[in-house]
Amino acid sequence: MLITEYITSNWILILVLLGFAISLISTVFMDRKILNSMYLLIVECFILSIVVFAEFKIVSPGPYDTLRLSLMAIRYTSTPLILAQ
Repeated sequence: MLITEYITSNWILILVLLGFAISLISTVFMDRKILNSMYLLIVECFILSIVVFAEFKIVSPGPYDTLRLSLMAIRYTSTPLILAQ
């Protein structure tokens, strides 16, 4: 199953993002706007890892070449946007 394969291949990232979210929940020293942007960053990193996993699972050449090209475009454009955030 793809979900278990995703979890086994990205378990370190999932644990780091979960730990970061837990530490943000327990902090009281940050402004709410900064906390919300950090939560957004966690979600963006998680979605990016799903996009990368799906991109590498699509075999090329095949019937899903357009989808793979779209996922590649999302991956290469979202990485600088996440870094800029």
